[in-house]
Amino acid sequence: MYVRVDNVAENVPDYFLSDLTGFDYNGVTNVMPGTYVPTTVTIGHGGDQGPYNYDHMLEVTFHSNGYDSPDSKGEDYCEVEACVDLGTQYFVPPAYGQTLEVTDYVYITQTTNRIWVEVDVLTCVDDECDMFKAPKDRYFGYSYPHAHACVNDGKQGAAWSCPGEIGTSTYTEDGELSAITLNNDRRPMLEDQNWCNNLMSTDDNASECAQPRNLGSTIATAQDTPTVVRLIGTADVPSFAPSLIAISAAGLFVSALVLQSRREDEEESLEEMTLDEDEQAVSPVIATILMVAITVVLSGVIYVWASSLADTSAKGVPRMTFDVENNGDFHRIVVTASQVELATQAVQVDINYQGADGVEVQESYNLADTTVYGFYPGNSDSMVTFTDAVGADDGTTKSSFDTGDTIYILSVDANGEPIRDMYVTISYVPETGDGAVLRTWDAL
Repeated sequence: MYVRVDNVAENVPDYFLSDLTGFDYNGVTNVMPGTYVPTTVTIGHGGDQGPYNYDHMLEVTFHSNGYDSPDSKGEDYCEVEACVDLGTQYFVPPAYGQTLEVTDYVYITQTTNRIWVEVDVLTCVDDECDMFKAPKDRYFGYSYPHAHACVNDGKQGAAWSCPGEIGTSTYTEDGELSAITLNNDRRPMLEDQNWCNNLMSTDDNASECAQPRNLGSTIATAQDTPTVVRLIGTADVPSFAPSLIAISAAGLFVSALVLQSRREDEEESLEEMTLDEDEQAVSPVIATILMVAITVVLSGVIYVWASSLADTSAKGVPRMTFDVENNGDFHRIVVTASQVELATQAVQVDINYQGADGVEVQESYNLADTTVYGFYPGNSDSMVTFTDAVGADDGTTKSSFDTGDTIYILSVDANGEPIRDMYVTISYVPETGDGAVLRTWDAL
C-alpha cells in the first residue's frame, strides 16, 4: 500500500482590460473645465477556466491628472504626480470568456491630458465575499505592506510600480524603521496570471511592466481626453442695437430733406398770404419746428423697425430662430439661425411645469454649467443638457451659442411619467447690461 501525491497546479484566471474598446466617453467630446465625464472600460476574463480555490472580486479605480489638490474634487491624491483617485468600485468578475463594462465619472479640467485605470483581483477571506465588511476585513492581505509596489532600500515605492509584486518593507507604514522585515502573505501571482494587462492609460506608448513572472507592458490606447472649450466673453459680442445718436442722425438726415422741400413751398405761400387783423394762424416758424420734430421721431422708428431691432433691449442679442421636435422622452431644440454668436455662459433655460403630484416645478439651467454642457439625454440624467457646435479660434476650441447648437429638455419625470404643458424660456442674461428673452414656448 502506498500513497501518491500529485502536485496539481492551481487554476489562475487572467482578467484584462480591453484595448479594443479603450476608454469610452459615452458621447462626450467637448466639456467645460471641472466636468466629471462618464467613462467606460471593458474587462475580460481569460487564463485558466477554473474552478478557482477561493472566491474573489475585482477592484477598479480610475484616475486623471492635470490639477493640484486645491483645484481637485476627488478624495485622494497620487504620490508621484498631481492626480485624483475618483473612487474605488468592487465588482463580481465576469464569467469565463465574458466581459464586464465598468463606468466611473472622470474629472477633467483645463490641463488634463491623461486618464488611466487599474484593476486589482482580491481574494475574499470568507467562502463568499461579505460586502457588508470593510475592504480590510473582506479581502485577504488588504493591508500594509501593499502588493504591486517596487521596493528600494527596504522602502515601498509608488502604488502599481511593480504589478504582481509581493508586499514587503523594512519600514512601517508611518515611515519608521522596523525591527523586522514586514511581509504580506498575499500572493498576487496566484490571483491573476498577467498583471500588466490590468493597467490601461490614454498614453501614446505603453510602459514596461516589471511583474515577477515575466516582463510585459501596460496597455496604451493613444486616445485624446475630452476637449476643454474656451468661452467667449459677453463683451466680445458685438452690439446690434443702434445708439440714440445713430437714430437721431438718421432722423435729421431725413428731416433735412423734408425741410428743404417745405421751405420752398413756404416761400411761395408767404408771398400770397394775407391775414386780417382778427384772423389767427400758426406761425410758419412753429410749423417748421413741429414738422422737424415729427420727422425725427418717425424716421427713428422706421430705422429701428427696418433693422429688425424693435424688440431687442440688450446688447448683442440678435434675432434667433429655433426648430423644436419631440421624440417621446425629450424635446430637442436646435438653433437654426442666429445673427451673431452669443456667450454660452450668458444663456439661461427656465422651465416651469406641474408634476404628477400636482406640485409646481420651477428650475433654471445655465448652458455653461458642468452638468449641462457637453451632455445629452443618452449620457446624463439632467433635466436640461446642451451640445455645442463648437468653433476654432487661434488653435483652441471655442464655445458660443450659435447656429447648429442643440438644447435637450426631458419630457418625462424621474418615474417615467410624461410632462405636459411645459413652459420654457430661453434668455440671454449677461453679467452686465440688460437681458432679453430669446424665445418662449408655453405648451411643450
